[in-house]
Amino acid sequence: MSTKGESLSLMLRSKGKTSSPSYSDDLVCVHSRCVPLWTASGAGSVARQIMGTTVIGGMLAGTCIAIFIIPALFVLVERLAKRRGAALSPSVPQPSPSEAD
Repeated sequence: MSTKGESLSLMLRSKGKTSSPSYSDDLVCVHSRCVPLWTASGAGSVARQIMGTTVIGGMLAGTCIAIFIIPALFVLVERLAKRRGAALSPSVPQPSPSEAD
């Protein structure tokens, strides 16, 4: 089982490797498709602006959840599991070497 510092450093090191394509895709989608909707003018522009605002807000919220909330919940659940494991482990007797054979 890894320590708190090891799990946090592993999470931070893997974040840049595994999630950057997803975030760059989100960025391209917002800039190429949603900003023109958000800045629309002319006939039907109000509906387009509402759609653009909704999509941009949703993409920002989803990205923030993926960057901040999910890793924080991971660390929280891991800490709770360690506390429960530490509370249970002293009551479990460990077999002696002579009993194991």
